[in-house]
Amino acid sequence: MRWHPRRRAPLPGTAPIHEGVNAVHPSTTDSPTPRIAALVHRQRVAVRRVLDGADDRLLVVAGPGPARDTAAALDYARQLAEAAIPYRGQLLVVLCAYPETADADHGRRFLLGALGTGLPQAIRCARPATALHVADLVAYGLVTARPATDPLHWRWAARVPVPVGCENVAGCDVDVAVAAILDANAHRTRLSRFPVAHPAAHLVLRGGPYRPEHDPASTTDALIRLRTAGLPPRLVLAVPGVDDLLRQRGVAVSVARQVAAGQRGVVGTVIGSFLHAGRQSTPVGYGISTSGPCLGLPDTVSLLDTLAIAVERRRLRRR
Repeated sequence: MRWHPRRRAPLPGTAPIHEGVNAVHPSTTDSPTPRIAALVHRQRVAVRRVLDGADDRLLVVAGPGPARDTAAALDYARQLAEAAIPYRGQLLVVLCAYPETADADHGRRFLLGALGTGLPQAIRCARPATALHVADLVAYGLVTARPATDPLHWRWAARVPVPVGCENVAGCDVDVAVAAILDANAHRTRLSRFPVAHPAAHLVLRGGPYRPEHDPASTTDALIRLRTAGLPPRLVLAVPGVDDLLRQRGVAVSVARQVAAGQRGVVGTVIGSFLHAGRQSTPVGYGISTSGPCLGLPDTVSLLDTLAIAVERRRLRRR
C-alpha cells in the first residue's frame, strides 16, 4: 500500500472521517460537548479493553508527541485517521500529538479540534498541572520513569481517569518503572470510592543503547518482572526515537514478529510518527518533528499493515 502525505490547510470545522462526530472549532469552545464527552468515554473503555486483553486488537499510539506546528499536527491527525480505517478490526490507533506549550487552554482547543477525526487522544505528562487541565479530553497518558521516584508525576498517573503507560528510563532496568506503577496503582485504589479501582498504570518498555531492542528475551524478562511484582503481565513496546530510521523500522518489525508468534503479553506499541520522516531543531520544514526523530506517514502506514497482519496471525494461533 502506497501512501503519499498531502499538505492541506487545517480546517477545524471539517466533518470527521469516521465515528460520526462533529468536529469542534477550537476558537468557539474550551469545553467538550456532551457528544464529545461520550466519545471520549467510549475511547477510554476501548483502550482499557485492549490493555486488559478483553479486546485482542493491538494498541498503536502514533504521533510526534509535542508539536510546535499545530496546523501540521492537525493535518497529520486527519491523514492518520483516514489511513487507520482499514485496520480497525486489528488495531486501535491512538493519536499522540499536542501543542508544545505550557498554555493549557491552547492545548484544550487543539485536542477538541483533533477529536473531530474520531481518533482517541494521548498526551505525555511533561507538566502534570497542564496535563490535568486536559485530562478530560484524552484516552491514554504516557509518563517517563526517573532514576528517583517523582511523586508529582506518579500522583498524576493515579488521579487521571485514563490508563497511563509508565516508561522505563532508556538504558536502565525496569525496576524503577515497576515500583512507580505499584505506587500509582496503590494511590488510585486509596483515592477511589469503589472497593476495587481500575489499575492506573502499566509498563511501556523502552530499549537502550547497551541492550537489545525488544527482542523476545527482553520482552519475556519484563513480563516475568511484572508478574513477580504482582502486576498483570502486559506491556506496551516503544519504538525508540533514534536518528537511525532503519533501526526504528527494525524494532517495529521485531514487535510485529513477537505478536505474530503468539506473544499475548504485548498489548500495544508506541511509535514516533509524523507527516515526514526525521527531526529538525526549528519548525522550518512542514510536518517534520521538532521533538524527536519520527517515521514518516508512508512508513507508518506500512507498519500498520504489518502489525494488522501480525494480529491476524496471533488470532490463528489461538484457534
